[in-house]
Amino acid sequence: MTGIEITGVALHEAGDELLASALDMPAAGLRSASYGLDIRGWAVGRRGPARSVSVSFAAGELRAGDVDGDRPDVAERFPEPAWASSSGFFVPIGVLPLEPDFEVAVTASLEQGGRAPIATIKGRRAKLRTSFEPRIEPVGLTGLGRTGSTAVTRLLAAHPRIAAYRPLEYEPRVVTYWVDLLTDLSDPVAARRQVTPNGLLADRWWAGSRKNPPRRVKDDAVQALIGGEQVDVLAEVCQGRIDAFYGRVAELLGRPDAGYFVEKLGPATGMLMRELYPRAREIFLVRDFRDMVASIFAFNEKRGFEGFGRHHSTSDVDYVTDRVADSAEGLVRAWRARRDGAYLLRYEDLITRPAETIAAVLEFLGLESGPAIVGAMAETLRAPESDVHRTTTPEQSIGRWQRDLAADVQEACNVALAGALREFGYE
Repeated sequence: MTGIEITGVALHEAGDELLASALDMPAAGLRSASYGLDIRGWAVGRRGPARSVSVSFAAGELRAGDVDGDRPDVAERFPEPAWASSSGFFVPIGVLPLEPDFEVAVTASLEQGGRAPIATIKGRRAKLRTSFEPRIEPVGLTGLGRTGSTAVTRLLAAHPRIAAYRPLEYEPRVVTYWVDLLTDLSDPVAARRQVTPNGLLADRWWAGSRKNPPRRVKDDAVQALIGGEQVDVLAEVCQGRIDAFYGRVAELLGRPDAGYFVEKLGPATGMLMRELYPRAREIFLVRDFRDMVASIFAFNEKRGFEGFGRHHSTSDVDYVTDRVADSAEGLVRAWRARRDGAYLLRYEDLITRPAETIAAVLEFLGLESGPAIVGAMAETLRAPESDVHRTTTPEQSIGRWQRDLAADVQEACNVALAGALREFGYE
């Protein structure tokens, strides 16, 4: 089994920040049975040392590592500056967060400030596949906060063939829990700890959070076991736990023959969910992002504290241009990558044309959509139990941004979120 294949490595020319840099590994053509990738090289700053190297992809940083490794070979080539002798770096990464066809950037951060590109690495990773046969399949409801996801979860759960666990009381993330656990334990800095723990067996030593990440195991057969075969087995264990949970929930609901369970997902989780469950269904739930921002502000005021990451920004405008824009772009990337086999559900369509929209969703899921079932599902949108999540009525929530948001915040939304708004059909 080939876990990874490197299809290309492009080195960047030295510029104003870096005197020189290079990658020792990986090289184009590398094949590995593991779901981990070792990135090793060196970077010599022009006016001061490079302090760290980060490996990132479209969604953000995967891992950073210090530039402090002994490199006498580099010092021999560059006797000046003095810091060339300690210019080595080693950054292992797990590839499960990456798309099957991936690209990562390797970038140096300099002591005097500034960043400089070192290399771009392109490759392919194997999709996760197991022999596990689930008795109940996921419907992943992928979206962002304050887009009506709780209401839609409850609506879908009103169908006799769909199970959900107390959507108005809890916010289950069973799939996300096990997918994140699988991703963390498959990362080489964690998986290799069982062979090279590097210190006391304490303080979550197995999670790989300590400094000095472990190197590749010398024996190829052992490395393939802990970095490849073990990941496949863990994936099957995770599926079994998800299946056990929602199988029990279906029984509690009196729906032992339910074919689906529904759960909210973040944009990144759906990729591995659909690899593990080829018959899964994914619904992308979107709402006018400007109304979403207005709802976030209103919900924070209702609860009396700043949630949804608002406390990390100094102003509402900064919040929109930084955090909200990043989240919206992440949703767009996920939609573009997985739109084949997914359904786009716009909150506004559900509120203004509920029967028609519900019937279309059920057709996508391959479930019965008779008038009685559709009517019962639509009725959940009016249920008073949903009031705890609401800050206005469903009808008044459409276009509320024009009433609720200050002019500068409206302008920030229209600029920062323009691409995402267009992607999902909003003016």
